[in-house]
Amino acid sequence: HVAPQLLADVRHLTLLTQLTLSVSCVRPYEPLVESLPYLSRTLTHLHLFLHVPSTPPPLPPPSPHSHSGGSGAGGGKLSYNQDLSPDLAPVHLAAAVSQCSRLVSLELPGEDLEGRVPMVLQALPGLTRLSARQLGPWELSQPHTALASLHLPMSWPEHLAPLLPSLPRLKTLAADLYIH
Repeated sequence: HVAPQLLADVRHLTLLTQLTLSVSCVRPYEPLVESLPYLSRTLTHLHLFLHVPSTPPPLPPPSPHSHSGGSGAGGGKLSYNQDLSPDLAPVHLAAAVSQCSRLVSLELPGEDLEGRVPMVLQALPGLTRLSARQLGPWELSQPHTALASLHLPMSWPEHLAPLLPSLPRLKTLAADLYIH
């Protein structure tokens, strides 16, 4: 298990061009969202494999000097609600990834970006490789002419078929299709 706060130090690697993380933590969106803008000028490859542990990490005991019951949204730490969801959602991760305009390879195979993949694709016109789950239709306002490789670890034929005409330079397609 990796404490999400450890990922906050990624921001100091400002010359980093490739970042591959495979970590077991409870959705570390907050430190990743905060770090990605610092890497946006140099990052060309971003591959995130986030694994949710079966049980949440134990919460640290309250400090004997602390009078508050937790950290607020501005405290820079994750605070969990009743269903163990972090303060920030996948849409915030998608927005942060969209700022990394030099990306040519993006892998988020386990993440549900809640329908924000079209926004990410439009913001990253130089992206040539994408791996992401397609849980709904991806309607692009204009064709993505750079994407050459698409890996969909989860998709449905009715979502994939309308997308293909918007990817005129697609050379490699790997998709795990679910048929009802």
